[in-house]
Amino acid sequence: MLDAGDAVHLASALCAHLGVIAGVRALVIKGIAADFHQLRAPRIAADVDVMVDPSELEAYLGTLSAAGWERRTETRLHSDTVQHSSSFTHGAWPCDIDVHDQFPGFLVAPNELFERLWDASLTTTVAGAKVHIAGAQDSALIMAAHALRTPSQTSRHQAELDGLILRFRGAGSDVRSGLRERAAELGAVETLRAFLGATGIELGPPTAPGVNPDLDRWRRRVSSGGNRTALVALALESATWRERGRLIVGAVWPPRSDVALEYPEARTHHLGILRVRLARLVRGSRDLLSYLRACLRLGGWRQVCRARSSTWPLEDDE
Repeated sequence: MLDAGDAVHLASALCAHLGVIAGVRALVIKGIAADFHQLRAPRIAADVDVMVDPSELEAYLGTLSAAGWERRTETRLHSDTVQHSSSFTHGAWPCDIDVHDQFPGFLVAPNELFERLWDASLTTTVAGAKVHIAGAQDSALIMAAHALRTPSQTSRHQAELDGLILRFRGAGSDVRSGLRERAAELGAVETLRAFLGATGIELGPPTAPGVNPDLDRWRRRVSSGGNRTALVALALESATWRERGRLIVGAVWPPRSDVALEYPEARTHHLGILRVRLARLVRGSRDLLSYLRACLRLGGWRQVCRARSSTWPLEDDE
């Protein structure tokens, strides 16, 4: 078995090589890009994140599959609520490869986002291979978006965000001005307002609720802590009637297959599965109240009604 640290570097080189084979531009983000730009304390990542042009996604995934990588088995609820990337595993590798065709927190169209990230990318040598990585400003913005999007998942995200804030707060005004301009080019000034404002960048008044639906969705997610219930509620807004029914059932009373994936120790015990389901139901009810309170803070009863209408659909959207 490969060493975990070596595996991440080799997998980064592999992602670049597979891009060449497929004729697809492959851009490594987060991980080694953040380390290269010294945006965080060095650590061994659990995966490699690579972004490709949405129009080239299927070609890249086909080449990745041909190399022996398989989609990670995810719960049905995860598959229904996480749409921006796909995780792949390989029996001989101790790390995942996450393939992105978009990145939450950047409100320009996915194809525009990739082109702008690619144009500002640079190349470095990783494990003897030429690898395209995101530029310094873009890597900082991607790190901030990731940390703000998932505040409830791990304290490490907050620590890395705090480190970014200190780094740019101590930088010159021209550096901060350039960071703001780049955030504007990527459609991330409002979504990353908490980060940019904390560095001392002047941002002006925030965009009012109701102006940009994508921004409203981001704010509801972040304000509610990015918990699973928030993801379900947001997915319900754009789902059809049939999809909504599946989402609600999967969130309220997950199937045995989902429970077994998340809690292997409970999969052979009926009582264990029942306990997991009841605990999920209690936690989900608490998180739903948190989400509705976030909606109320952000946009009053209009946002609450939007959330409720997505949770209790009355007609098919098809």
